[in-house]
Amino acid sequence: MDKGKKQKEWAIWLKIEMRVGTASIEGSGKGTGYVTTVLEDGRRVNTPVGIVRGKENGPVLYAQAAQHGMEINGVVAIEKMLQLLKPDLLRGTFIGVPVANPLALVQRRPHYGLGPEEPYGNRPRLNMNRIWPGSPNGSEVERLAHNLWEQAVQKADYVIDLHSYERWSASCTIVSSKKKSLELAKAFGLRFISVSTNKKELELLEEPWKMVSEAVEDIGASALVAELAGQWDIYPKSVKEGTRGMINVMKKLNMLDGEPISPPSYVYLGKDPCTRVSMDRDGLFLASVEPGDEVEKDQQIAKIIDMLNLCEVDLRSPVRGIVYHLGPSGPNRDVQLPRMHPFLDKGSEVAVIYES
Repeated sequence: MDKGKKQKEWAIWLKIEMRVGTASIEGSGKGTGYVTTVLEDGRRVNTPVGIVRGKENGPVLYAQAAQHGMEINGVVAIEKMLQLLKPDLLRGTFIGVPVANPLALVQRRPHYGLGPEEPYGNRPRLNMNRIWPGSPNGSEVERLAHNLWEQAVQKADYVIDLHSYERWSASCTIVSSKKKSLELAKAFGLRFISVSTNKKELELLEEPWKMVSEAVEDIGASALVAELAGQWDIYPKSVKEGTRGMINVMKKLNMLDGEPISPPSYVYLGKDPCTRVSMDRDGLFLASVEPGDEVEKDQQIAKIIDMLNLCEVDLRSPVRGIVYHLGPSGPNRDVQLPRMHPFLDKGSEVAVIYES
């Protein structure tokens, strides 16, 4: 299609209103509003949404965060994107939903309805990250997901789902093996990438569960999940990784001018060779480097304070590589306070280093 025809089609398209909930734009510009969900008991929940629409033709990119109430780096990253983007410099449309699950955020829990320190997997029907595209007559989170799906997600060509994992691992992207989605993850620019397999997922619900990234791929869009390290608080480094990643993707899609900022190489989690390091004694663990840092063989990566003889013992890297994980390991360490504690037992795994 020639440039003149594309411009003519876009001029016609700009006359059509772009609406998500109460957020509405006719032509180019910015708008904010909310998507209202009515729960079974009659309560009304407003999910905030922002739209930035460019003056030139281009794809629709949808980004959301805070499906889980203590994963808040992405909230700030999307809010910053809505402030930074200028319609005059944008091709296409950006739809940002900073808080996909307001119920969980207000309750300050992974899922709405979970108790203190209750693991994620105890009640999967409360987990918004497992019930897409939702249901108009389902649970609270199924209704929230359904309204976002109907009013926003289905309008997108590309989807970015921002999460936050525990602070002891480096930020990473999670993506299917589909070529377009994998290219999107590479463009996002985080060094660590987890590529899912084609194995049938465990059925946690009566129906096969789906993340939003899986659901949109079923209807022909491309998607990625980004885990921005650190929960329960806002981590400036992770927020910056999130905003930079979204800008990178928009450059890749020609929504913004410029080239994506790429790492020197990518590390594929679970596939590339790695070395695991364990405690050789009981003690308090004090990290000397951070996840994402490159280390040399025999470099000190932590100190262990032996509480019996009160001495500090160096923990050194057995290989040259890049640190993915450094700190407490084990299930539910992101929600249960004792598992977050830096007093670790002998034999506990404390580091995962991908070799370079």
